Amino acid sequence: MLKRVFAIVITSFIAIASISVSGQTIDELMQGANNNDEYSMFFLGYCYSVGEGITQNKEEARKWWEKLAEKTLTHKNKKYIAKAQWQLGNYYEEIRQIQKAMDWWGKAAKNGDATAKKKLDDYKSNPAILTHSDEEITANGVPFKMVFVSGGSFTMGGTAEQGSDAENNEQPAHNVTIGDYYIADTEVTQQLWEAVMGTTIYMQRDKADPNWPTYGVGDNHPMYYVSWEEANQFCEKLSALTGKIFRLPTEAEWEYAARGGGKSQGYKYAGGNSADAVAWFSTTTSDKGTEKTRSKVPNELTLYDMSGNVCEWCSDWYGDSFYATNTNYNPTGPATGSCHIRRGGSWSDDSSDCRVSCRHNYVADGRYGHFGFRIVMQP
Repeated sequence: MLKRVFAIVITSFIAIASISVSGQTIDELMQGANNNDEYSMFFLGYCYSVGEGITQNKEEARKWWEKLAEKTLTHKNKKYIAKAQWQLGNYYEEIRQIQKAMDWWGKAAKNGDATAKKKLDDYKSNPAILTHSDEEITANGVPFKMVFVSGGSFTMGGTAEQGSDAENNEQPAHNVTIGDYYIADTEVTQQLWEAVMGTTIYMQRDKADPNWPTYGVGDNHPMYYVSWEEANQFCEKLSALTGKIFRLPTEAEWEYAARGGGKSQGYKYAGGNSADAVAWFSTTTSDKGTEKTRSKVPNELTLYDMSGNVCEWCSDWYGDSFYATNTNYNPTGPATGSCHIRRGGSWSDDSSDCRVSCRHNYVADGRYGHFGFRIVMQP
C-alpha cells in the first residue's frame, strides 16, 4: 500500500516557511511531476531528498529540482521555482561545491527568496571561500603548488577504458559526487618532507631497516619510506605551519583528480592511454627507483605522477567490496578496517597497477621504498 504524504515541513539551518501537502500519494506527485506541474515537481524532489514516502535518493531530488528550476518564470510557478533553486543551493553546499551552491542561491534571490539572499550574502562576506585559483604555498622556505579541483560527478571504478585489467575490487563501477578541494600537483617531495618533519630520506629508511637501499635521492624526488600514520602527522604539522587545513585525499578524491576531474578525457592512466608517457613504473625505471617529479606528462588538471613513481596513501580504510555499498556523496571509505588504501602504482609496479582505478592497500605502519603520498587542502 502506498504511503500517503500528509504533511511535509521543509527545514534547514535557515528557517523558511512550512509547507503542507495534504493527502497526496507519491504516485500522485509523480504523475503531476511528469505532467510538469510545478507544485508536484518541487514536493517530489523534497520527498526524494528526505526519504518521505519513498526511498531517499538525493540525486533524484536534484534532477527534479533542476528540471523545475530551469522552467520559464510565470506568476503561477515562480514561487516553486525559487524554492527549487534554494534547495539546489543547499544540495551543492552539502557536497562542498560552493560555487554551484552560490549560483543557485543567486537565482533564487533574484526570484524573491529572502533566505537565499541572506545565505548568499553570508558567503560573499568571506572572500577566502570564493578563491578558486591554484595556490602556491611556502612551508619553512619550501614552496609547493596546490591545484584547485572543482567538484563534480564521475564514474568511479573499473570503467570501460580499463578493459580486462580491471580487478574485482574495482567493481561495480558507480557514480560518485565530489565537492571542491585542492590537491598537490606532485607527490610530497623529499625537500618538503624534510622542511616540515626534519628527517631525511636516510633517516626514514633507517626506521625501516638501515640495511635497505635508497631508491632515488634529491630535493625533487618524491618522499618514500613513509607510513600512513606519518603521512597524517605531516599533514597536521603542515597545517600548523601554514594556518591552512591539509589532509590525505579520500580514495574518491584521489581517483577523481587522477581522472582529470571535470576536464577528464577518459584515459586509462592519469594523463593518457600510454603508461610510458605518463608514469614511472617497473619498465621505465628498470626497477631502479624513483625519478624527479614533474618529469613525465601531467594529466588534464596539470597533476604529475598520479600514475607511477611512488604509490600514494589515501585516508580511507580499505574494503574489498565497499563499492557495492558505499555512499555516492563524498565517500570516505568503510568505518573500520585493518589496512588503508594506496593508489597510483609505483616505480616497482607493472603498468596495470598505475591505472586510475587500480586499488591496493597496506597496514598503517607499513614503510617501504615505494610508499609515498600526496596532500589535499580544504578550500
